[in-house]
Amino acid sequence: MKKSPDKIRIAVLIDAWFPFQGGGQVHVRETVSHLHQKHNCQITIFHGFLSNLPARLIWNLFVIPQVIFRHLNKPFNLIHAHAYSAGLSGKILSLILDIPVIFTVHGSNTLDIFNNRILRGSLNASSFSWQFKYWLEKWLLSGIKYDAQISVASNFLKYSNINKKIYIIPNGVDINKFKVQSSYLRRQTKFKVKKKKQGIKYRLLFVGRLERIKGVDVLLKALARIKNQLPGFELRVIGKGVEESNLRGLSNELELNNNVFFMGEIKGKELINEYLEADLFVLPSLTEGQPLTLLEAWAARLPVLVTNVGDNSQLVKNGKNGFLVEPGKTIALANSLLEAFKQMRKWSRLGEEGFLLVKNQYTWEKVAKKTHQLYQNLIN
Repeated sequence: MKKSPDKIRIAVLIDAWFPFQGGGQVHVRETVSHLHQKHNCQITIFHGFLSNLPARLIWNLFVIPQVIFRHLNKPFNLIHAHAYSAGLSGKILSLILDIPVIFTVHGSNTLDIFNNRILRGSLNASSFSWQFKYWLEKWLLSGIKYDAQISVASNFLKYSNINKKIYIIPNGVDINKFKVQSSYLRRQTKFKVKKKKQGIKYRLLFVGRLERIKGVDVLLKALARIKNQLPGFELRVIGKGVEESNLRGLSNELELNNNVFFMGEIKGKELINEYLEADLFVLPSLTEGQPLTLLEAWAARLPVLVTNVGDNSQLVKNGKNGFLVEPGKTIALANSLLEAFKQMRKWSRLGEEGFLLVKNQYTWEKVAKKTHQLYQNLIN
């Protein structure tokens, strides 16, 4: 058996990077940090900057010579490409450099949409651009043979795949960042007093990209149906995206302007404070893999109400650590919100159950450890 090198050198490929922020970018940043600090890995991240698909595909052409040049100077032991277009350049580099390639799937939204007739119709996913995205995602995720494939969500296993070696390594969260300091508790007390004076009793929170698949329009319509039964609530929508103007217009049309606040993109400590100052986290997505924001909400000990999609059904046990509702159904979501508020006495316990789950199973330390074990197995 070939001996594993003292320091593993990895070329990590990802086609979009900060300031664009999604679960994949956070996953790479946190995992790479832990692999470098605790597992003696030397990692070079090669990334694009733009989030649109044409730019991502073009980036693949330019990254190949960059990696080869670095490899000639100091050879890499393996390539780790992250979904989804980087799988193409990762596979080509693996063949040219004769080193293993790993491909991580951070979700299969387009496949999920095309395999759900109702969802496909509601999103009007029949245009050429949708068809092309479906073909490309299917080819990259299940048409190319990699040395190993990782999925952050187990629901990816339902698709037939050319890769037999598929490992489930989920997302994680740094619970230490959500520790409440005494200074924060003092600010929180003042915040609650201020909130009460303003007539705000409950703060709902959504965090995510403002795209149709996130179902924020369904949430707004559900809140409009029950706003008279929930006096004093507010919803803070954190994130940006192509649907923002449409959602603002819908909020105005539904006369929710005094209840719904679009906060834009918030990061770092400010985002953590938003979680800590909320009362209930709501994720009304039409499709998901394994949502990072759900883990972050639990790290803040928040009760959660999420749709029964992706790995949510495996993570959320209805009435034990949160609430589940079927996706895309306004009335069902409205009723679930009312039911959640009827059970407000349980919120603290629900949030604590979620916190214990992420503490025991979903930390970046555990993600990095599993990833490092896979690296060693491939190199050996």
